Amino acid sequence: MSPTSPRALLALTLLAPLLWLAGCASSSPPAVLPLHQQAIIPPLPAQARQTGSPTYSASASSAIEQWLLMLTPPSSPAGPASAPTTR
Repeated sequence: MSPTSPRALLALTLLAPLLWLAGCASSSPPAVLPLHQQAIIPPLPAQARQTGSPTYSASASSAIEQWLLMLTPPSSPAGPASAPTTR
């Protein structure tokens, strides 16, 4: 019986559900995932803490406004590269 014969394909087709059912019918306990502990994040050292109010957002927004003013308006759509040919 060759592996591509109809009988071999039928045997494999019938064997797959039987193996699946046999695996589902086993009396093994279900897998239980271990409980994860909360991640412990240490506090920042004193030299890494930010003391004053953040000034990044003010300077970033002014830089973005200046950048937007430098943008050029979009150009008008270009015409065809060559005139259409007619016959």
